[in-house]
Amino acid sequence: KEEKNFLKDLEKIGYKLFTIYELVLITEKDKKVVPIVLKYLSKIEDENIKTHLAYFLAVKNYKEASEKLIKEFYNAKTNEYKIALSKALSTIYNKDVLNELLEIAKNKEYKDVNFPIISTLNKYKNKRVKMFFEKNRME
Repeated sequence: KEEKNFLKDLEKIGYKLFTIYELVLITEKDKKVVPIVLKYLSKIEDENIKTHLAYFLAVKNYKEASEKLIKEFYNAKTNEYKIALSKALSTIYNKDVLNELLEIAKNKEYKDVNFPIISTLNKYKNKRVKMFFEKNRME
């Protein structure tokens, strides 16, 4: 039901798709679909579908999706979805959410799913990131 509503909402803004997987064909200039994708990221139950939506947002580098992806990360039920979100967050490379990424990286509860985030943090030339890595080396 949610998938049909999702497709209807996309159609209202000029995107006639038969499945949500067709979103992969949309380019970076199609930013008006992002609010709709973010809206349904919470509503859709199937984490397999949500995984594809997270990757879609990442591949298109929609920085405005970062905060929502972090919230989804904390609410995700499966490690597969958490890994997808972790990869999406690391692909987007948004310095505005650095504090949240550091929190996820520090939290030992997420050690199986936060590797992409830790890997991406190395790209940030920032004192907080440097201190994070120095502290972890000492532990």
